[in-house]
Amino acid sequence: MSTYLLTWNPIRWQWDDIEQDIAQIAQIGVSIGRWSSGVTKKIKSQDRVFLMKLGDEKPRGIVASGWAASEVFRDIHWGDEGKLALYINVHFDTIIDPKQNAIFPIEFLQDGIYGNVNWTPQASGMSIPGDVAEQLERDWAKFLNRSAPVRQIGYADEIDEPRTFFEGASKQVKVNLYERNAEARAICIRTISVNLSNFIDLLTDLSSPTSRVRQEPSSLSVVQIAGSKSLS
Repeated sequence: MSTYLLTWNPIRWQWDDIEQDIAQIAQIGVSIGRWSSGVTKKIKSQDRVFLMKLGDEKPRGIVASGWAASEVFRDIHWGDEGKLALYINVHFDTIIDPKQNAIFPIEFLQDGIYGNVNWTPQASGMSIPGDVAEQLERDWAKFLNRSAPVRQIGYADEIDEPRTFFEGASKQVKVNLYERNAEARAICIRTISVNLSNFIDLLTDLSSPTSRVRQEPSSLSVVQIAGSKSLS
């Protein structure tokens, strides 16, 4: 699996339905769409993709992540109906609306392992080196306050659309604890213990070879075991 950088410049193309795409992720786990792959034809289905918001309009940075859901194909250019462009179908697992929430700032990608990568390419489809992609995956997950994604393995006869699942995020769990009455519990245990002891003694007498007991039901005493409605 390879990792690629897709780009988005709001000045050149307005993402008018971004809120609907975010809502689709909440409903089914991914936003299903397509995106320009620039000039690259190397992207394969199941490759990882990150979407970088560029242009003069701030903030700039990563606003989405997802997975390629097809090979590269040609279709009518998104900005000029007289031309063709290269696309991939994409399943975004995360989309951040930069007008509503903070995005992963491009300033985070200037130092260290990120320093040798051009994060402001002229078009989509730049390949991200493997070691850089691994670090980006970790930093992106940390930024989103969740663990790195685990790709679902799908089988053709089981699911129609691949999905991405996330694990490891922390959460709080509230539990109701109910107080028990210690005195009532002690009385129940004591009462049952006594009656059980009596019952065992009776069974011992009945099993003794010297005992002579008639077999009619009326000849046997019935020991009632008393107790509370609940011992738990």
